[in-house]
Amino acid sequence: MTRALVALGLLTACSGGSDGPTILPETGEETGTTDTGPTMPLPATVTIDPPDGFIDVAPQVTPFVAYSRAIDALSVSSATIEVRNRAGQVLETEVVPGKSGTGFALDPQVPFEFGETIQIEVSGVLMADGTAAPDVSATYEIHPLPAYTQVIADDQRALTVVLRDEQVTVEPGFGLEFTIDAEGRNTGYATYQLGPDGQFITPDEVQVGLRVDTLQPNGRLALSEFFDGSGDDGKWGTGDDALDRVIDVAVDGMTETVTDLQVGPDGSPFTDDDIFTSRVETTYDANFEIVTQLRSLGLGFDGQWFTNDDPGLTILVNETDKSGRLVQQRIFDDLGPDNVPFDNTDVLDRYSDYLYDDVGRLESVRTFDPNDVVQQWQSRVYSSQGQLSQLLTLVGPGPDLDWFNSDDSGSLIRFSYSGTQIRTRETLVLDYGADRLWNTQDDDIELYGNISFDSTGIYSEIHFFDGPGVLAQWFDDDDNEYARVLFDVARMPRAGG
Repeated sequence: MTRALVALGLLTACSGGSDGPTILPETGEETGTTDTGPTMPLPATVTIDPPDGFIDVAPQVTPFVAYSRAIDALSVSSATIEVRNRAGQVLETEVVPGKSGTGFALDPQVPFEFGETIQIEVSGVLMADGTAAPDVSATYEIHPLPAYTQVIADDQRALTVVLRDEQVTVEPGFGLEFTIDAEGRNTGYATYQLGPDGQFITPDEVQVGLRVDTLQPNGRLALSEFFDGSGDDGKWGTGDDALDRVIDVAVDGMTETVTDLQVGPDGSPFTDDDIFTSRVETTYDANFEIVTQLRSLGLGFDGQWFTNDDPGLTILVNETDKSGRLVQQRIFDDLGPDNVPFDNTDVLDRYSDYLYDDVGRLESVRTFDPNDVVQQWQSRVYSSQGQLSQLLTLVGPGPDLDWFNSDDSGSLIRFSYSGTQIRTRETLVLDYGADRLWNTQDDDIELYGNISFDSTGIYSEIHFFDGPGVLAQWFDDDDNEYARVLFDVARMPRAGG
């Protein structure tokens, strides 16, 4: 890892008087007379590693703060150190003193999330002589989820994965083999139909599609091309492949317009015989969090995007607090009589309020209809270590119209962790069973995913199961596996960045 240092503090020496020694910058030699007055110490400096602004930082990073001389260890505490994520949540961090007494490591009690933004502030530390140490801060971008290498679904159930901001569905009986660039980013995939042996990348399967992605310099999508035929030469990835679909991304400042189109009979995109299937226009803030979004599932009769005659028109507006946390999301489904978005004539379809606990963790999301009646209620429970342990989504209060009691309908996702606080399993429960209580023996489990890691804590594989096998017991060796996801761990960062 390339190390860079951020030095704070003025590096100037103070002499004892106007006729004291002068240091020649070229040679370091003294001239003139020697002053016998007191000598002031050099001002303290501080560095942090990885440095401020570092990207592609590993999720298990332990930043180190180093000073130019000894510090007062008792002055380092939770009052002098603050570690937050993008949402403003304070992350529990252990301070590990350095052996020399001149610094300390910041050891997060839970590995940082992939793709997260981490902000560190260190202030109020004292030097060993009681003087104030310089403050230091840093912002890191944690490496996104490792690139996919393969995603495979058996012939019974589809699997959906997220590729950047897009949901990609793998149909039953198909598999995807991904391409990866030199920076470890997915740049497309080949689609295969599994053969009789049910195994992926074996001689009996047939390639049926190819996706090629072009990325922007910041790693976001610029263009996707989908091919559904290998052309006259019978070889995929050559110039005569049959182009079927295109996703085009146009960028204007912090606004992205994503257009999805079906290529017409002439085989060339952006011509008159193409069929536009959707367009999404999204405005982002500086952290690429969504501010507003317009979405249409096709052009209406007027030939203009984002007007009332577009099918599937939705208008989204996000409201944040001073720290940048999402506090309300409003969805509109009609532009009103003026046919113009983002004004007070838009017709509200629903809205969601986001509530946080005392340490900034998202605690619940309530979705209301236009009459302020709750339609859906999602709540989150965290462990004593601050990790998400369960996500309960209720879609109705039941006949008694009261939420969070035995007649509510919904689903529960449970999260399990290893002794090193790394997530190892996610379990989806669709029903609470006859006892009408969640997290009991008769819960109706729908499926679960077991997550594997390499020796450094990076995702390597996820295996999905949707049945307990012949022994009728969940979470044992004979459970029915229906899909798996393999990740590229070789190109993930292993230390600070």
